[in-house]
Amino acid sequence: MHEIMAVFLFILLAATKLLLAPAAMLAAGFHPVKVMIVTYVGALLGSTLFYYFGVTIFNWWDKISGTKKADKFIFSKKSRAMVSVKIRYGIIGLAALAPIISVPISAFIVAKFFPGKNKVIGIY
Repeated sequence: MHEIMAVFLFILLAATKLLLAPAAMLAAGFHPVKVMIVTYVGALLGSTLFYYFGVTIFNWWDKISGTKKADKFIFSKKSRAMVSVKIRYGIIGLAALAPIISVPISAFIVAKFFPGKNKVIGIY
């Protein structure tokens, strides 16, 4: 029972901060194969849940604020930099940065930039 609870907590850790989970599991004495499986499951669960949560939040915010797609975009240095990163790196670049910047933040960024893509979770 103790090991099941520990694995569940490590899945939650991998779902939120991917870089810390494998090191913490190895320090706790888990087998490396179990570490890889639990980390993978946690990251997949976290990215899926936070992506759909982000899409829901952004859709809700658009309804509340009453903005339209054409009204939302204002050209500034910040918006041009964001579009440049989106075009240059895309979903694959954000997926590569997910362990560094954390799974929830990268999933929210993907939800903001690619909300209607059906294959996002498979790539991300």
